[in-house]
Amino acid sequence: IKNGNTIWRTEYKHGDNSPNRMIIAGNKLLVGANWNGLIAFDKNTGKKKWTSKEDGFNFTCTTPLVKDNKVIMTSNNSIFEINLDNGKLIRSKLYEGYDFYTASQPILEGNSLYVTSSNNGVLKIDYSTLDIIWNFKTGKNLVNAAPYSLNGEGDVQGSVLLVGDSIVFGATDGYLYSIDKNGILLNKYNIGSPILSKVAQYNENIIVVDFSGNITSIKYDGKNFIRKQ
Repeated sequence: IKNGNTIWRTEYKHGDNSPNRMIIAGNKLLVGANWNGLIAFDKNTGKKKWTSKEDGFNFTCTTPLVKDNKVIMTSNNSIFEINLDNGKLIRSKLYEGYDFYTASQPILEGNSLYVTSSNNGVLKIDYSTLDIIWNFKTGKNLVNAAPYSLNGEGDVQGSVLLVGDSIVFGATDGYLYSIDKNGILLNKYNIGSPILSKVAQYNENIIVVDFSGNITSIKYDGKNFIRKQ
């Protein structure tokens, strides 16, 4: 950062670039490579430490979540938990009918794991068992943002935002959603353009960037979106 000189450079082949965010965990840099799973590099030297490519864990759009030396990710139709030290699989679970082609990051609160899908909206997962507690579905997609999807519905590309006792997120159907932690709709607001990223909170406002290039700031009282008159 002082002079712009290259410290190290590494190339990893046999995989396509992924839309997920690179994550630094300890001395490791975690990088997703579609068709080649998840790769851990030494963040100081660029040397590859391990590659995790289990059955079904090859299309890594999702941003990794690191918790207690474990990497939690969705891939294809499954959730995976990987050992951060060596990339070995700890456990996984297949969810028939669910596609996880999103760039979002799982959110863990206590024993509740919140993940988004590209065809079935938002899921709340029991972290201890990986069983689905509830599934909140969103509407028809305004654009096709996920691989292998055409004229579908239920695509939520951004991570959810936990705000007190509520959950806020945007969807590809163009709506901003507020639901409670039981998966019940509290309120929704029509942005009118696909929302592909995580929303942000600033003071009492929710900030949304949409596909048309607009930024919207709307007041949120913990349940409802309040439009100024």
